[in-house]
Amino acid sequence: MKNLSFLLCFLSLQSFAHYGGMTADGGVFFKTGQGDIAKYAATLFVPTQGVGNAQLTIGDKKAASHGFRVEEQNGRSIFTVVFLDPLHTGKRVAYFLRGTYLRGTNVALYYGDIFAKGYQRGEEDTLTADRATTELYYVGGFGFRKQVE
Repeated sequence: MKNLSFLLCFLSLQSFAHYGGMTADGGVFFKTGQGDIAKYAATLFVPTQGVGNAQLTIGDKKAASHGFRVEEQNGRSIFTVVFLDPLHTGKRVAYFLRGTYLRGTNVALYYGDIFAKGYQRGEEDTLTADRATTELYYVGGFGFRKQVE
């Protein structure tokens, strides 16, 4: 059921515009309540130099990030993007996309894991990309790719 909530979260979001960054095509995947692996085509927009909101699009639905962070560890760029549950269903769940950004002369790749965490009313400000390592449960993964021009 948690995985179904993940899908519904991203499929029920409102539209917005974005400027100044990179848009990469790819997908998200997760295990359904029936045990199948579900995969959905998606697009990830990452703002220039991490300034502004990251955005995730699945189909015609879009989500703006609640938090975004990039850090360097052992020669790689690791990013965490937080999306709050926008469905207003009473099921307050935050989703954390945590992964690696790798850019070559020909292609830029974003890949990693998706984690989730329930939260209570008033705790939204505690759900930051800086604190994305506590009390999370794994729900799936993602991969995005953009040709470098």
